[in-house]
Amino acid sequence: MPVNTAAPVIAIVGCGAIAELFHLPAFARHEEVARRLILVDADQARAAALAAKVPGSRTAASLESVLGEIQGAVLAVPHHLHVPMSLTCAGAGVHVLCEKPLADRAAEVDAIAAAAAQSGATVAVNNMRRFYPAVKEIHRLVRAGELGTLKRLTITWGEKFDWGAASGFYFGQASRGRGALLDRGAHVLDLACWWLGGPIRLTGYRDDSLGGAECWAELMGEREGCAVEVRMSWLSRFENRIVLEGDAGGVGLGIYDWVEFQRWSPRGQPRKVVMPSTLTAPREISRLVADSFLATIREGAPPVVSARDVRDSIALMEAAYQARTRVAMPWFDAWERYGDVARA
Repeated sequence: MPVNTAAPVIAIVGCGAIAELFHLPAFARHEEVARRLILVDADQARAAALAAKVPGSRTAASLESVLGEIQGAVLAVPHHLHVPMSLTCAGAGVHVLCEKPLADRAAEVDAIAAAAAQSGATVAVNNMRRFYPAVKEIHRLVRAGELGTLKRLTITWGEKFDWGAASGFYFGQASRGRGALLDRGAHVLDLACWWLGGPIRLTGYRDDSLGGAECWAELMGEREGCAVEVRMSWLSRFENRIVLEGDAGGVGLGIYDWVEFQRWSPRGQPRKVVMPSTLTAPREISRLVADSFLATIREGAPPVVSARDVRDSIALMEAAYQARTRVAMPWFDAWERYGDVARA
């Protein structure tokens, strides 16, 4: 496909925290792109505040009002808008970079991919950890068979929720009963499926939801003899580590480790592996994400993470929510019993 040297018109839809901290600085590095950026948000004051950071950019109140003039859309909106906006853009032939999670259900991913295929658009997903040099090297080791037959994958990610979201869709009725699993699972379950080479069969799931967003979740699964255990929390501090073990060795890295990890053989001591990178901090991964999206628009380059690439992890989360059971909460059960007695 010939390279289109003209600067594309890109809309950043949703002017919340992820747009301000991640996407806007990355695209603003490209002066010719920055001058044509459109910041889209129903809150025009919020959009104007972001536009003021990028000379030449402008604002709009809705995606529909600019759909006919853009070549790409970055969807940084609440989760429940990812699917309808992705379908709208893909159906109009507009390339999409969507925040994670792309969808709630595997069938929705299929519909988005089908709409993109029909129009010739591309849908990329910001599962940014696939850009981490350490994560990519572990994927290479696994696919090359250097860890042998995989036996166990354990992931823990727990800490206080402190993301400065501009809207309240993470909690209450707006969460639609989805919380830590959807938020953190979209990252780490995607890595699990990618490293293990395909869909993971759910064997158990429980969380602390009482109808709202879960703040603690535990998922168990299996793929081709490899046991998978994942614990996530918005409240408790966990080890925050990923460990993948095979009969020929293992690897481990912290949740936020992006260029280094540990590797060991069955009888050897762990050794640190540091991957080369021209970047100096994890947040700078945003540059790679933006550059990849621009290459897709201009050159037709395949995205690092496409809609179809995240289908397995979306299907796993969908299965978990369908099978959810409540974790033991004796304090709550006691309160309910006391309340029944008091009401009697």
